[in-house]
Amino acid sequence: MIKSRSKYYYSRLGDSQKEVYKSLLLQWEKLEENPIVKVGNLKSEEITKIIKFINLDNPGLFYLDFSQFSYSLGNGLLRIDMKFVFPRKAILQIEEKLNKVIQKVITKEVLALKDQFSKELVIHDYLAKKVKYVSDGSFSQYTIVGALLKNKAVCDGYAKAFKLLCDKVEIPCILIHGEADNGAIDSGNGHAWNIVKLGKKHAHVDVTWDSTGSINDASIYSHLNLTDSQIKKDHTWNDKLLPKCEADELNYYSQIGESVVSAKQYKEFIKSQIDQHKKVFSVRVVGKEKNQETVMNVTRKILGQLRPFGYSYSLTYNKKRGIITIEMK
Repeated sequence: MIKSRSKYYYSRLGDSQKEVYKSLLLQWEKLEENPIVKVGNLKSEEITKIIKFINLDNPGLFYLDFSQFSYSLGNGLLRIDMKFVFPRKAILQIEEKLNKVIQKVITKEVLALKDQFSKELVIHDYLAKKVKYVSDGSFSQYTIVGALLKNKAVCDGYAKAFKLLCDKVEIPCILIHGEADNGAIDSGNGHAWNIVKLGKKHAHVDVTWDSTGSINDASIYSHLNLTDSQIKKDHTWNDKLLPKCEADELNYYSQIGESVVSAKQYKEFIKSQIDQHKKVFSVRVVGKEKNQETVMNVTRKILGQLRPFGYSYSLTYNKKRGIITIEMK
């Protein structure tokens, strides 16, 4: 099994629950389909929670179908019947292929990067650009196999791949199962994304939405390192179980300096992008006057003043994130 380094959900368990977690995980790592472990007097709901937490912590268990399992309790013992999606030989072959992809993404150069954000950015960009959102009922799309080998995944596949790659560069990462609604995919349904820990602070990352919302790779950062208040506009989760995310300085647009407050800053930014012959670029507009009508009008005014020769343009505004994308045509 491709092992996970960070196991946040394991840390949320009691001592006796942790022992069951470790025993089950060890047997599944050894490709044991029907593990039997000592559970003492643990209740059924505790067993279900432990299995759920193993799934969330360990994306390397791509060969287990956690949606289909049964278990029996008796005499202090737990026996689980879990469906293996692939035979043992195929699992080992798939792991070999996965490790090759991981090595291509997490190169020596990536490992040598000095700060965590730079490493996170490599992982985010790879998945956002390489993987396509496809939902046709295939089991692999919910796993790292779909994301990393077939480049087709749903939110679970994106989020599991993101966690797995973050583990490889020692960025603590949590997989979240919650709900989200962007008016398109995942509308009002279950959704998966991540929380990362950079330094001592946490932030939300939704690679799925960045991948599906991109315009020529220029607007794939709307959901990279958001605070709780920013992502709560369209995501819901068990915030009592998970760490708080309150550091806007981790946000992509804060990190790279593409956030503007004043109209003067905004004009200077747009001019710099046009001078560099950028065809598509995005920026986060912060401050009190950032409603859609105001931002669009100010943008049109600035472009009218700059009058880029030979260009028409189109504007897209993400009002929940305060991000405008300008495409020169």
